Amino acid sequence: MDFKDYTGPAVEVRDLSYAYPGGEPVLHGVSLAVPRGARVVVTGPNGAGKSTLLRLVGGQHSAACGPDGRPRVLV
Repeated sequence: MDFKDYTGPAVEVRDLSYAYPGGEPVLHGVSLAVPRGARVVVTGPNGAGKSTLLRLVGGQHSAACGPDGRPRVLV
């Protein structure tokens, strides 16, 4: 794929859930699409999963694939 012609979102997350090994789930069914050039603010209380979401989007944590075999975090 030639990404210079790509017109889809810069970041897309589909039905993402995540739990740290041996821990409780911290994200449940998160979906979002961020258009190219957009600015995004992620807010919420302590422990809501903001940093975990950003680590998943940034590739610091691995996200599992969905039931269709496609990755749930597309960057």
